[in-house]
This record gives sequence, C-alpha cells and structure tokens, in this order.
Amino acid sequence: MAPIRIAGAHNPCNQVEFEIELTDGEVLPLTVPKAQYIAKPIMDKYEPWLREWERKVTSPDTDPAERATMHEYDPMLKLFELILPKATYNKIAKLTKGELMALDKEWLNASDMSVGESSASDKS
Repeated sequence: MAPIRIAGAHNPCNQVEFEIELTDGEVLPLTVPKAQYIAKPIMDKYEPWLREWERKVTSPDTDPAERATMHEYDPMLKLFELILPKATYNKIAKLTKGELMALDKEWLNASDMSVGESSASDKS
C-alpha cells in the first residue's frame, strides 16, 4: 500500500492568493495560508488574544466606545499581523472597512470556515 501524502502548509493548495487594489493604484499581491494551516506557534499567540476579543465583544461590561471600534474582521487582521511581513500588514491595515470585510469573507470561504468560528476548522 502506498503511503498517504499530506500536503504541507506551504503547498499552493493550502494557500489563498489575493490581489488587492490600493488607493495609489498599486495592486498588492497577497498570499496567506488557509486558516487551518497557520502554524501552531502562531495560533498559540493568537488564541489568547481571540478569547479576550470575544469576551469584550460579548460582555455587557465593555465600554460602548470600545465596542464601537471592534469589527468582525479584527480576528483576521490580528492573524495577518502575526503571519505577514510588517510592510505588507501595514498596507492591509489601512484598507477600508468594506475592503477588510471582503478580504475576511473570501479568506474564510477559501479556508472552508464559517463566520464566527474562532479556531481552525476540521473541514478540509
């Protein structure tokens, strides 16, 4: 029996490629791993942040002014901050709310995750 080969996180089939039009006319190529292929050390840094973010989003004690600055794409941005080169992340962080929402939606779809999942999906 032949061995079963598992495609690594670096394999193009486990990556999501984007082209993002920036306001200066530049097209930013962006390649990120599907959510379930983000390395464990990154996830170990991310998960405590996510738990705290989720707590603040759902807590009635969160200051309304702070809650107003929280967006559904914040978890994606935090992960991208951890995995992307700083210069690339800084460009992503300057996108509009609509652009970030579209990026988040497409990345989750490509990662086979539903909105609201807080950790990598078991789907493949």
